[in-house]
Amino acid sequence: MALIEKDHLLNLSFEGLKEYRGGDALNDRIYEWFETPQGTISDNPSWGNALWLLKHEPPSMTLNVAAEMIIVEKIAKDIEDLSVKGIQVEFLEIDLMKITISHRFGEYNQTHQI
Repeated sequence: MALIEKDHLLNLSFEGLKEYRGGDALNDRIYEWFETPQGTISDNPSWGNALWLLKHEPPSMTLNVAAEMIIVEKIAKDIEDLSVKGIQVEFLEIDLMKITISHRFGEYNQTHQI
């Protein structure tokens, strides 16, 4: 089954609406999930990340593990095509984290502010 995803920000190019395939499609879904706090989508309030729970916590190894657990448990429910093979979270600043998620198409690497 081919994985195809329309750009969630509705970015247009000369060819029309930007479209992602395979690993890029899955990475766009993951990116959208991180950019959407839980409770902000009116018709699906349970969809999105719950990382706001960790906001303003001092960076530590314990916080990294807590973030990894929150992400793995919730993202697997929200993105059905995603099978997390590995995850690593590192807080760079008090509200800025670097996230690496390994999945069947490769890796998602991004920094996110919570």
